[in-house]
Amino acid sequence: MDIQETRDKVKLKDFLMKDPYLHIYELGDLQEKLFPAARWFVLEDNGEILSSAMMYTAKNINIFYLVEDTRPEAAAELLKAIMEKLPDEMYCLVSANLVDVIKERYGFEKTVSYDKMKLTGDIFLSRNIKYPEFTYRINVNDSETVGEFLREINPGAFYNKGMLATGKYFCIRKNASLLAMAGVHLYSKEFSVAAIGNVVTAENERGKGYSTSVMASLCADLWKDVKIIGLNVRGDNTPAIKVYTKLGFIKHTSHVELTAVRK
Repeated sequence: MDIQETRDKVKLKDFLMKDPYLHIYELGDLQEKLFPAARWFVLEDNGEILSSAMMYTAKNINIFYLVEDTRPEAAAELLKAIMEKLPDEMYCLVSANLVDVIKERYGFEKTVSYDKMKLTGDIFLSRNIKYPEFTYRINVNDSETVGEFLREINPGAFYNKGMLATGKYFCIRKNASLLAMAGVHLYSKEFSVAAIGNVVTAENERGKGYSTSVMASLCADLWKDVKIIGLNVRGDNTPAIKVYTKLGFIKHTSHVELTAVRK
């Protein structure tokens, strides 16, 4: 077995595409504009990658990815080997079996379970677009309004103006009031992937099908350009999972998220 840090984008892509829904965020970070901010570690056997890990750093935020279902032992071996190369504090998205490995060097308050879901077709989308006359594509000029709306409902949301530049943000609006929106955390035509994010509905407008409709509009638009569409959702977020399932998403796998601080 050989463990090393790599910048071989072609080899990484070939490995990640073996299970693109499992590695959808990592695939997005292979994009030219994001790749410089990522460090990649791999465990290889005779030149074949068995497990990969990615550390993404931007604006003093460290996000660590190591989700591996096929070869959990290889993932654990890789994590143990690179632990001293990781930052003192990081937000982790990892397979559940790796939590005990992290405990050896890091402390954390809690773990939160997430489901990875995937959209495998568009058969349910058109029938769930209930408010087409009130649905609009959001552009970058709306960044401030969108940011305020999102933070009011979900203060910890992962959002920046650049996400609107994808053109893959939609909202439902009536009388100049935002009622619901849905967008992407990442989008890449090059790798044919999109990760859904920032799906919110105004608190006093819930229960009217706005989230389902705006998500359906978004996914129908995405489906024209990419064929790998996935998302992460808290495992206990039953209302959101119900919406996603109605649109044709199914659970692919699960992982845990935690904030780790070196002991």
